[in-house]
Amino acid sequence: MMSLLNAYKNKIINIHPSLLPKYPGFDTHNSVLRNGDLKHGVTIHYVNEVLDGGKIIAQGEISVEANETAQGLQKRIHAIEHVMLPMVVSKFADGTINTSKIIYEKFI
Repeated sequence: MMSLLNAYKNKIINIHPSLLPKYPGFDTHNSVLRNGDLKHGVTIHYVNEVLDGGKIIAQGEISVEANETAQGLQKRIHAIEHVMLPMVVSKFADGTINTSKIIYEKFI
Protein backbone atom coordinates (compact mmCIF):
# COMPACT_ATOMS: atom_id res chain seq x y z
CA MET A 1 0.00 0.00 0.00
CA MET A 2 2.79 2.45 0.85
CA SER A 3 4.41 2.01 -2.57
CA LEU A 4 1.07 2.77 -4.23
CA LEU A 5 0.60 5.88 -2.09
CA ASN A 6 4.16 7.01 -2.79
CA ALA A 7 3.74 6.44 -6.53
CA TYR A 8 0.52 8.49 -6.59
CA LYS A 9 1.22 11.10 -3.91
CA ASN A 10 -1.40 13.87 -4.08
CA LYS A 11 -3.16 12.03 -6.89
CA ILE A 12 -5.65 9.91 -4.89
CA ILE A 13 -8.54 11.67 -3.17
CA ASN A 14 -11.22 10.51 -0.75
CA ILE A 15 -14.57 11.93 0.26
CA HIS A 16 -15.40 11.55 3.96
CA PRO A 17 -18.68 12.38 5.76
CA SER A 18 -17.37 14.65 8.52
CA LEU A 19 -15.59 17.93 9.01
CA LEU A 20 -12.14 16.42 9.41
CA PRO A 21 -10.11 16.24 11.51
CA LYS A 22 -13.23 15.56 13.59
CA TYR A 23 -14.60 12.01 13.33
CA PRO A 24 -12.23 10.08 11.09
CA GLY A 25 -13.34 6.54 10.32
CA PHE A 26 -16.87 5.18 10.53
CA ASP A 27 -20.22 6.10 12.10
CA THR A 28 -19.74 9.85 11.71
CA HIS A 29 -23.45 10.76 11.60
CA ASN A 30 -24.19 9.02 14.89
CA SER A 31 -21.07 10.58 16.43
CA VAL A 32 -22.33 14.04 15.50
CA LEU A 33 -25.72 13.35 17.08
CA ARG A 34 -24.28 11.63 20.16
CA ASN A 35 -21.99 14.60 20.85
CA GLY A 36 -24.63 17.26 20.22
CA ASP A 37 -22.67 18.94 17.42
CA LEU A 38 -24.33 21.91 15.76
CA LYS A 39 -22.36 21.49 12.52
CA HIS A 40 -21.66 18.50 10.28
CA GLY A 41 -20.31 18.16 6.80
CA VAL A 42 -18.14 16.50 4.24
CA THR A 43 -14.41 16.62 3.62
CA ILE A 44 -12.54 15.81 0.42
CA HIS A 45 -8.89 15.10 1.10
CA TYR A 46 -5.77 13.53 -0.33
CA VAL A 47 -5.23 9.93 0.71
CA ASN A 48 -2.12 9.14 2.75
CA GLU A 49 -1.08 6.38 5.12
CA VAL A 50 -3.20 7.78 8.00
CA LEU A 51 -6.94 6.95 8.03
CA ASP A 52 -8.70 10.12 6.85
CA GLY A 53 -5.50 12.01 7.65
CA GLY A 54 -4.46 13.46 4.29
CA LYS A 55 -4.30 17.15 3.48
CA ILE A 56 -7.78 18.66 3.18
CA ILE A 57 -8.81 19.91 -0.26
CA ALA A 58 -12.42 20.95 0.36
CA GLN A 59 -15.11 20.97 3.01
CA GLY A 60 -18.86 21.54 2.88
CA GLU A 61 -20.79 22.31 6.05
CA ILE A 62 -24.42 22.03 7.17
CA SER A 63 -26.20 22.92 10.38
CA VAL A 64 -27.58 20.00 12.37
CA GLU A 65 -31.33 20.42 12.72
CA ALA A 66 -33.37 19.79 15.86
CA ASN A 67 -34.57 16.18 16.07
CA GLU A 68 -32.15 15.18 13.27
CA THR A 69 -31.63 11.48 12.63
CA ALA A 70 -28.52 9.72 11.37
CA GLN A 71 -30.45 8.79 8.21
CA GLY A 72 -31.48 12.39 7.68
CA LEU A 73 -27.93 13.59 8.13
CA GLN A 74 -26.67 10.95 5.72
CA LYS A 75 -29.17 12.06 3.07
CA ARG A 76 -28.23 15.73 3.49
CA ILE A 77 -24.51 14.92 3.44
CA HIS A 78 -24.95 12.93 0.21
CA ALA A 79 -26.55 16.01 -1.37
CA ILE A 80 -23.46 18.05 -0.46
CA GLU A 81 -21.16 15.34 -1.80
CA HIS A 82 -23.00 15.50 -5.13
CA VAL A 83 -22.16 19.21 -5.38
CA MET A 84 -18.65 19.22 -3.92
CA LEU A 85 -17.10 16.14 -5.54
CA PRO A 86 -17.66 17.11 -9.20
CA MET A 87 -16.32 20.59 -8.48
CA VAL A 88 -13.18 19.22 -6.83
CA VAL A 89 -12.62 16.51 -9.46
CA SER A 90 -12.90 19.13 -12.20
CA LYS A 91 -10.30 21.34 -10.50
CA PHE A 92 -8.17 18.29 -9.76
CA ALA A 93 -8.28 17.20 -13.42
CA ASP A 94 -7.43 20.61 -14.88
CA GLY A 95 -4.70 21.32 -12.33
CA THR A 96 -6.34 24.34 -10.70
CA ILE A 97 -6.50 22.90 -7.18
CA ASN A 98 -4.85 25.39 -4.86
CA THR A 99 -2.88 23.22 -2.42
CA SER A 100 -2.50 26.05 0.10
CA LYS A 101 -6.20 26.97 0.35
CA ILE A 102 -9.15 24.76 1.35
CA ILE A 103 -12.28 25.10 -0.76
CA TYR A 104 -15.03 25.80 1.76
CA GLU A 105 -18.79 25.94 1.21
CA LYS A 106 -21.70 26.37 3.62
CA PHE A 107 -25.01 24.70 2.83
CA ILE A 108 -28.37 25.04 4.54
